Amino acid sequence: MLFLLACFLILAPSAPLHPRTSFFNHNYAGFPCASRFRAPLSPSPASPSPASPSPGGRSPADPPLAILLPPLGAGVSSWVFEPLLSSALLPRHSLHAPDLLGTGSSAPFDPSSSGLFFPLDWARQVESLYASLNTTSPVALVSQGGVAPVALVLAARGKIPLEKLLLLSPPTLETLTAPVPQSKFALNYGLLTFPLWKPLVVSLLSFPPLVSFFADRVLLSSPSPPFVGECVSELRRSPHAAEPVFVFNAGGLFLRSYAPEMAAATCPVAIVSGEDDSRGRIEGRMGLPEAFERAESVSLETVQGFKNVMPYEAPEALAELIGG
Repeated sequence: MLFLLACFLILAPSAPLHPRTSFFNHNYAGFPCASRFRAPLSPSPASPSPASPSPGGRSPADPPLAILLPPLGAGVSSWVFEPLLSSALLPRHSLHAPDLLGTGSSAPFDPSSSGLFFPLDWARQVESLYASLNTTSPVALVSQGGVAPVALVLAARGKIPLEKLLLLSPPTLETLTAPVPQSKFALNYGLLTFPLWKPLVVSLLSFPPLVSFFADRVLLSSPSPPFVGECVSELRRSPHAAEPVFVFNAGGLFLRSYAPEMAAATCPVAIVSGEDDSRGRIEGRMGLPEAFERAESVSLETVQGFKNVMPYEAPEALAELIGG
């Protein structure tokens, strides 16, 4: 059962917005896409020459920018960043948390009508978001959990200028460099989507006691009924849109090694684990810094106050990493 619940991802009209938060809408390849957006709460310091870009490449007229990639999870989308977006943290930053295609308020993914390349289309979606912002600001790119391959592809493609890359609770080095065999993916995906029991699996993914059990065991340092409630309600709003769950859980993001992408990244990189995460996962990330051989700097950090989902449990610590 944990295996099924571990397939993180979802869809539907997303969780209610805080007054500080709004939705920013754009299109990618004909798909409507949405991101939770918080405008700067205070202006950036005035510059004597507003027409001149800063040493980092940002025009003084543009606020610092962070793009926050939510984890791939059953009922999880951009709402997981609401504790940061709704706060007064990072008051000079523009913050965007996109709902990746198939999740939250972005277009659902229906493999019977159109295909997506995972994770490339999600990376291109984020690139199209950046292009639509009409900014020159380098980005603090944050990825949470299993969505790390999207961030690595973005860093390697170089179409978005990156100020830093923050990988929060990423997969282990082995997961990111040992490809899932295509035959294993096909078998897993076929089993998960077998028509006879697929509706039952989708129902189980939104069964509150099971969601609560998984969240308590794997995701959060302490029980959180609001977290569980949001996962359940978002899945129930879109029971038909579980396809990306099955793709992810079957290994669809890990059909190849991301060693080339890690080796290509040149910006500063931080690999962050929660102090309450399992020893196995923390130790499995220990070898990641060596993979970023061209990065300006690489840090491996263990932070107090959370287990796996840093934006939800430790937004203050996350803000320090983004703004530091």
